[in-house]
Order: sequence, then C-alpha cells, then structure tokens
Amino acid sequence: MNPRQAAELSEGAQFCVPLPEGAGYAYGYIALARKGWGYLYDIHARIGVDETPPADIAAAPLALRNLLGSGGEFVAAPYNRQPWRLLGTQAAAIAPLVSPLFRVGSKVLDMRDGAPVSDASIALASLPYKEYPTDDEHSYRVAACLLGCEYAFDEARAGYVLLR
Repeated sequence: MNPRQAAELSEGAQFCVPLPEGAGYAYGYIALARKGWGYLYDIHARIGVDETPPADIAAAPLALRNLLGSGGEFVAAPYNRQPWRLLGTQAAAIAPLVSPLFRVGSKVLDMRDGAPVSDASIALASLPYKEYPTDDEHSYRVAACLLGCEYAFDEARAGYVLLR
C-alpha cells in the first residue's frame, strides 16, 4: 500500500497485524476514520498463525480499543518492514468509541469532528496524542498487549524489542 492509499482507509475495514519477532498475527478493524488526520483502531484479543482471521474473530473481545494511528502502519518502509494488511472485509459491528478525544499539544480535540473541547476535568495524560509513530511501534504495542509483556526501544539495535 502506498501513502495515498493509506490516507483513504474506511471505517469498519478489517486488517491483520503481523506481530514482530514471529509472534503470529493480530486482527482488528478501523473504528473511526478521519482522513488526513487520523484513525482509531480496535484490535481483538486473539493471536492467529496467518493473515486469515479465525472464523469467530468477531466474537473475540477487544484487547486494544481506539488506538490512535495515522494509516502509516499499512505502508511498507525501512522503518516499518512488516506493514499491517487490509483483509478486504468489513467488521460486522464497530464497538462504540471509548473516547473520541485526543490531544494536540495542550489542546483537546474531539476526533468525531475536530472541534476543540474545553473541560478542565479531562485528564490530559489519559488522552492519546496526535503524534504518530513513524515506525513499527504500534506493531510492538499490539504484540506486547496480546503477549502480556512489555516492549522498549533498543538503541543498540536501533529498533524496538519485546521484553519477554
């Protein structure tokens, strides 16, 4: 997929995530698409052996909800050697948004319409940032969540590693 195609992802599109270090595949769908400035991804709590999701994947609970991304996760690049792949199918149902709010610097915006939100009770630290990974960090984040471990950037390897 090229960057132009990645900017045209649609809500409900199902995808698979090749997990790093040969850990298998995760499956999810695009929960919200705001072309040009971001996507929210939902990832099921299930690891598979190939790109084909299990038949009952829609019944699997969600391990990650509303993961903020740019679409770059689907683009092959030197810093993203295992891009996520669209499956050509649509999710049967999209879970309600956990929170449509995200942060750009010190501003809070509603992802549904991009409108600023002024509410002093919002815990800024709990909101996703509009600072997208420019590498395969999301793949490591998904793998760590599903495998019950942590991940970190390894300076010596100039890349992320799973800490199992």
